[in-house]
This record gives sequence, structure tokens and C-alpha cells, in this order.
Amino acid sequence: MTSESKGFQLILRLTRATVDKAIKWKILDAPRTLTAGTDDFISFYIETSFKGQRIALFERRSKDYDGERDSFYWTGYAAIALLDADRRVVWEFGENSSALENLLKVARESAANVETILDSLLS
Repeated sequence: MTSESKGFQLILRLTRATVDKAIKWKILDAPRTLTAGTDDFISFYIETSFKGQRIALFERRSKDYDGERDSFYWTGYAAIALLDADRRVVWEFGENSSALENLLKVARESAANVETILDSLLS
């Protein structure tokens, strides 16, 4: 089994664990190792621990060049990473996939405690 298919399996497990409230995500500042030596920008970054492994989810933004129009534009994608004890990225998986975007959405809501906030506003 390739690391890509295992990456998708991990995404699905994390999504289920997040929906079931078995794990909690925390909003943190992204480690500098994610952007050091690049022009990339991390617009949103969260972490959790799952089975003793530190895991990060984030949105990476970068500039791309449009040769037809001779201009730069911003693009972005969601990514998941495994971190070591010092918060260094040891594996990163970023791909335009609905599964990864869905995980980022439910994890973001978990980290922001959206359900509790909405409940208090509606009571």
C-alpha cells in the first residue's frame, strides 16, 4: 500500500474521530519549518494528537505565475503533516481532495468550538 493511499485512510480516520469528538484540534502558530526558505504563507494551522502522534492540518498559500497574462496570483491547498516531538514536519501530504478539505472543515469547527458558540448564541 502506498503512502498516498495510507494518507487518505488517515484523513478518513481523523475525520471520523473529529466528528465523534474523540480528538480535539487546537489553533496554533505554524512552525517556521513549513515556510522557511519559501515564499509560502500558512493562512490557517491546527494540531492534534492521535494515538500519540502529533498531526497538523493547514492551508498553504503560494504565488503562481500566469505566463499568458504575465502576472502572479495566489493559490492554495489544504495539507496534513506528521510532526516530531519538536514540531518539525516529518511527512506532508497536500493534494486537492474533497476528503482533505472536509477534514479541514470539521477540524476547524472543532478547534474554534463553533457548536458551543452557536448553541450559546441560540439559547
